[in-house]
Amino acid sequence: MGRAVIDTNVFIPSLLNRKGIPRKVFLAFKKEKFILLISSRILTEILTTLSKPKINSLVKPEDRKELFIFLENLAVSVSPTEKISICRDSADNIILECAAAGKADFIVTGDKDLLALKSFRKIRIITPRKFLEIFS
Repeated sequence: MGRAVIDTNVFIPSLLNRKGIPRKVFLAFKKEKFILLISSRILTEILTTLSKPKINSLVKPEDRKELFIFLENLAVSVSPTEKISICRDSADNIILECAAAGKADFIVTGDKDLLALKSFRKIRIITPRKFLEIFS
């Protein structure tokens, strides 16, 4: 079973559009088709993003609760110890740190800066669509 770090920019759209590609990635996680790796910093980023007024007003409380129940019960929490700073946008480094600490096989993101790397320490950086092709 593959190990993956899912970027916040995939989780949030999965809550906003029940028929889109990001939602299908979330459903694959719920069905335990892969091992999701998460760090406290990524979890904080998800919470911060969800608390923004515009997004908060669009996400149903039950969808938010479902996400956190699954993250708490199914995701593998990792504690990165290595500081990585190779991304143009320094906020993206937390994704790489989590992937390295958790020995991920994939990073799933829509972030162009991360996707431009294509890989990091043999960890493939791919779009949600490509991820679904692999895990379907």
